[in-house]
Amino acid sequence: MLKLFVCLLVVLPATVAWMTEYDKPFLKECPSKQSVYWIKSQHSNSREDRVWDYRCRHSSKISTTSEINPYDGTILFQCPRKGALVGVQSYHSNHHEDRIWSFKCCDVHLTRGANCLFTKSFVNQYDAVMDYKITPANNYLTGVYSEHNNHREDRVWRFETCSIVH
Repeated sequence: MLKLFVCLLVVLPATVAWMTEYDKPFLKECPSKQSVYWIKSQHSNSREDRVWDYRCRHSSKISTTSEINPYDGTILFQCPRKGALVGVQSYHSNHHEDRIWSFKCCDVHLTRGANCLFTKSFVNQYDAVMDYKITPANNYLTGVYSEHNNHREDRVWRFETCSIVH
């Protein structure tokens, strides 16, 4: 019996633990004085939704935004006052098979301009895994752009990052 149990442990695949659930609202806020620097996501065609994971690192003061997109609409968001993204809130609609998004930002004394850039292309493909990490450590996530596709019932994403200028 013990040999059978050990064999089962070796054969079973490892599962990824996501911080959100399909079709459920979620709120992710970084701890005090931290901002988002890593975003991972996976799409399910059967659920027509994504699960998400966000990681945080050091930052400062916080401000909140309201809902920024209609269902099936384009998202273009940049943190006010040259801030960095520290929180994400989202609600899913099974009718629209999309999410409404809100973001929370903090002040990190960033200077927009030559040191701020959106990714040149989307960081994910429809119906595929997304794993986007902001590097180097002096860069912060400051903006989000996303397009929804009704046929795919999924979104593709681009992100803006800025460097701290002292």
